[in-house]
Amino acid sequence: MSVVEDIVPKSGWAIDPFGHSPVMAYLLKRMEFDFMLIQRTHYIVKKQFARRKQLEFMWKQPWDGSDSSDMLTHMMPFYSYDVPHTCGPDPKVCCQFDFRRLPGGRVTCPWRINPVAINSDNVAERASMLLDQYRKKSRLFKTNVLLVPLGDDFRYDLLLGAQNQFNNYEALISHINSNPQYKAKVQFGTLSDYFNELKRVSGVNSNGMLKDFPVVGGDFYTYTDRNDDYWSGYFTSRPFYKNLDRVLETVLRSSEVIFSLAHAHSKQQAGKVEFDSVGAFEKLIKGRRMLGLFQHHDGITGTARMEVVVDYGQKLVSAYWGLIKMMKDAVAALVQAKSTIKITLSETTERNTHSSLETFKLVELSSAPRLVAVYNPLAKARTTVVRILVDSKNVEVVDSNGSPVSVQVNPHWIGETEMHTTNFELLIKVSVASLGVTSLKLTKTDSPAHTSTTTMYNAAGHDGHKELVNAAGAAAFSLENAHNKLNFDENGMLKSVVSSESTTELAIGFHVYSSAVRPGHKPGAYLFFPSGDAERHAVGTKPVVKIVRGSLCSEVTVHWPQIQHNVRIYNVEGLESMAIDIENVVDISAHNQKEFIMRVVSGVKPPQAVYYSDLNGYTMQKRTYLSKLPLQANFYPLPSMAFIDDGKQRLSVISGQPLGSASIKPGWLEVVLDRRLMQDDERGLGQPVTDNHPTKSVFRLVLEERSESGASLPAVAYPTLVTNMLAEQFMQKSLTLVSSAAFQGNTPQPISGTAVDLPCNIFMVNLRTMHESAGADPSSKRALLLHNKAFDCHYDIPGQCTSEQSKVDLGSFFDGVSVTKADNVSLSLAHGRAPVSLSAPVHIRPMEIEALRVVMT
Repeated sequence: MSVVEDIVPKSGWAIDPFGHSPVMAYLLKRMEFDFMLIQRTHYIVKKQFARRKQLEFMWKQPWDGSDSSDMLTHMMPFYSYDVPHTCGPDPKVCCQFDFRRLPGGRVTCPWRINPVAINSDNVAERASMLLDQYRKKSRLFKTNVLLVPLGDDFRYDLLLGAQNQFNNYEALISHINSNPQYKAKVQFGTLSDYFNELKRVSGVNSNGMLKDFPVVGGDFYTYTDRNDDYWSGYFTSRPFYKNLDRVLETVLRSSEVIFSLAHAHSKQQAGKVEFDSVGAFEKLIKGRRMLGLFQHHDGITGTARMEVVVDYGQKLVSAYWGLIKMMKDAVAALVQAKSTIKITLSETTERNTHSSLETFKLVELSSAPRLVAVYNPLAKARTTVVRILVDSKNVEVVDSNGSPVSVQVNPHWIGETEMHTTNFELLIKVSVASLGVTSLKLTKTDSPAHTSTTTMYNAAGHDGHKELVNAAGAAAFSLENAHNKLNFDENGMLKSVVSSESTTELAIGFHVYSSAVRPGHKPGAYLFFPSGDAERHAVGTKPVVKIVRGSLCSEVTVHWPQIQHNVRIYNVEGLESMAIDIENVVDISAHNQKEFIMRVVSGVKPPQAVYYSDLNGYTMQKRTYLSKLPLQANFYPLPSMAFIDDGKQRLSVISGQPLGSASIKPGWLEVVLDRRLMQDDERGLGQPVTDNHPTKSVFRLVLEERSESGASLPAVAYPTLVTNMLAEQFMQKSLTLVSSAAFQGNTPQPISGTAVDLPCNIFMVNLRTMHESAGADPSSKRALLLHNKAFDCHYDIPGQCTSEQSKVDLGSFFDGVSVTKADNVSLSLAHGRAPVSLSAPVHIRPMEIEALRVVMT
């Protein structure tokens, strides 16, 4: 992370994210940053911290009993980061010292008192005025060291503007520093200059930590800059692109891992394995850059202008397909390295434009077999069900030993009720080793494979395959597997779950918030202003309900107006059969000033409306509904997980995309799916939010019973181990590829990327190839990042896991390639720490992310 040779950043600067998470403090600390600055926090929080002189504090991680991850943090005290709000408490005065606003320029002061150029006649008067603001601001801090940022959006883009700022401030600084009666010294400096001076003045204790600064825990959500203008709308705005971002994030990680393995094998077997490492690495770099670009605080938030959103989307999709192409080649290279069999692979899905949903790509079958290759990007073996679209239900799938593989044939739907007459969804149960590839043969036969049974309610009619369909009158029904029995009402909506012989209410419904648009209330891309409680969607409608039951998977699809809702359970070995998967496709484009939500009403009822949502997919934060605050203040970000726990049971919701969430009554959890607002909310976008697309959102529900019923939650709450593992499988999906043509050779044997699985609680965050120091080509150095995920021990642990697993043996971890050297490094990879012995396991403390620079040959 060295920006320029010998220059390494040490201070974080976050003036425009809309709320702040302690996870950023942790990540920066483990990147060897020493300090950070934040700006956008609740205006009342700013007032309270200022009153107590706590605007500078040690930001603590809730799980860290030591102070090793504490980060010295500076919270800017006023409304904004521009010059009118940084020199002191009076913006009317401070604006007069923003010399970009000198008369004749494009920018003026809204208080109608503009700056004047500094000269010998006015310098004393202007210096006194400026210092008065400095002194007033300094009373909010513990020391006499004061930070005054001097900038704004789109500043220093013109030479004249930069010269005006510098020359006028230079005159003021020179005058102040040369006159002792002011009792002040002013200088230009960097953020690190400020923090270093603060550290010098404050002193340190015997542990080298800064003295006399308060310790603060928790996050700074939900942000409001004034009145009841809570910025909880952006948690959901442009959800189509939030979902696309998560898809690219997953594909990029999968690509990083398989590239590292394929590159190592191709170097090891030079001339025997065909793999264009340089070309593939270029696709990786593009993927990194495009994903990184979208993390801008107006990108992933959904608060960019429409034309910019289109550009983002095009870049994300272009990067996505580049990575898919790279993974096809990498899987083929691994197969060739392990079996000497050369194959050419094609993807089984397609996404035509940046604004279209992903669809299945038809695989044409014949008596000549096609090869199916399934890649598992997790460093743990998995058994899962993959789907491909085929042109016949007469199909056989065999493994590398010629043994039949369990399959299920589902109908392929055209619209709501019509079944395709020749195309079918083929579900295949497949087991794949850690970071491995399993190959199967797919052949057209004379007899049909196991076919699911389908029932439809409220269908006007259906065509074809009537032997598969039972068109019935609406009635309540159930779906069942080894772990759960799901009870549905006559409209196909989940009502309850039976597990371990107990029934728990688990009702899913769709509701709509109407926007409150009136003077002072302008809901838009940033702001959420509901007019009251959400109303039930499509009251009185009898939706089309399709129930599909099969040996591998059973599911129900409900077609509400503007919402297609699918609930699915699996019948396979392993944890996936414990999950309830949900997929919604929402088209809100005909509903102005509305926000669609999915509300889960459960029998898991804590004493008050409390739930836990994750921060950056890393830690869980307690959220309590506060009736004294407006409804929009009780919505919080849901990046990837939330749960409700009543001491007896826990309901966890894993989210496949970042959205807004709330729990407004005990046992309730609601997630905002999409929003359409017809006005700008005056926070900088200058546009309404009307570029909605049909948008997919995916979730996984997990219901667990507490092994120690009645035990209260600890102060720091964690997901269960089962939920952590199910979240990994849900987020890091397997990649299914098919041979581009008929395949007549022997089916390749299963491939494993590792000799052993990672422990259940250790997640491989990445295995990232680093470039050569003298160029952009890939090197033999990899960044291996491992996260020890803490979990709640009051819930059952899967049989293959133990409660104490926190070590990894690098020397024998990978299969077929060797780690010849390893060093412990910072998360930024810029700071080396210590060599790692390959003869002893690496121990990772709970919650820590360990970064290792390894050489693989």
